[in-house]
Amino acid sequence: MKTITFFLKLAILMLVVSLSSCVKKNHPPTIDDQTFSIDENSETGSSVGQVSAPGLTLKYSIISGNTNSAFDISETDGKITVHNADAMDYETTPKYTLVIEGKDENNEKGNATITINLNNLDMPTSGLVLYMPFDGNVNDLSLNRNNGIDYTSHNYVAGKKSQAMDFNGTTDYIQLSNTINSQYGLSFSFWVNTRGAKVTENNGSIISKYSKINNTRCFMVYSFGSYDTRNDNRLSAAFYAYEGSSAYHDMTKSYLEPGELLPYPDPSLWTILNPTRLITGEWTHCVVNLTPTAIETWINGKLCTKKSREYALYSTSNTEPVFIGNNYDIGEGTNNHFNGILDELRVYNRGLTEKEIRTLFKE
Repeated sequence: MKTITFFLKLAILMLVVSLSSCVKKNHPPTIDDQTFSIDENSETGSSVGQVSAPGLTLKYSIISGNTNSAFDISETDGKITVHNADAMDYETTPKYTLVIEGKDENNEKGNATITINLNNLDMPTSGLVLYMPFDGNVNDLSLNRNNGIDYTSHNYVAGKKSQAMDFNGTTDYIQLSNTINSQYGLSFSFWVNTRGAKVTENNGSIISKYSKINNTRCFMVYSFGSYDTRNDNRLSAAFYAYEGSSAYHDMTKSYLEPGELLPYPDPSLWTILNPTRLITGEWTHCVVNLTPTAIETWINGKLCTKKSREYALYSTSNTEPVFIGNNYDIGEGTNNHFNGILDELRVYNRGLTEKEIRTLFKE
């Protein structure tokens, strides 16, 4: 009897040891807390970092902190990537704190805190020839100090950043103290909140150096069309090869349809990627980018259309002034007023990179 009792106790003891061993074996996996950093203008798919869980094979997921679906994580290897490029904005969310869960083959779960800091990028200044933030004045904050001559009603309102200039669409405009050399082309960045065409105003000129009467056609950047296209609300730009004619130019618009290009000798010069119109009553970031090979339109950090350049050089003038918000002699009509709010106008004498354009957008 004592023998039976002994073996029974031994069996129970071995079972307890076995169970203890199993419990010990199935402890929750340990995942390291980590900190990563990434530029605020990073594109979708950009690599952030990889979760560390040495010696373990886990299935990973993000269980909290992923505001606006900013990031993805690979289930199999824990690599974190950008999912929503629009969420990469230092001014809105400078830091994300993700809780990452890792699950092992026994369904045991472990968590880690992953901190992702966004790097605040500086605005590009190389090649900057004009910068008007419209913070209560029309001063140029670039090194050129090419301040404006103010012919507006001085209506400063809340802007995309600090203050902005509200152009009334009928009489307001600014003339720069000095003209800008446009021979090699220019790139433009600005925020607009357009109200669209007012009555019979044409073109909605943002900034231009153009005179049909003086035969000093150089460039124009505008926000709507004329006559039947008056209410199209497109970001448009043109650079002219010869002062005496408007026929020879490099031009593109933020919204184009293939049929609109058929009258041109070579429609294949244009590439339509994300055709986009300006929306009245909404702040919109606009870029006209003139690279060595193309003229591009960008809306809110996305490339809309581009045209291969046909001309290496454009006409310029030492006397023709640069106007902001209107031009009295851009083809159709006698006035070409912009009707809306303009903020953070920058002009560069070079092409901008995609990274720089996204930085300007995320400003």
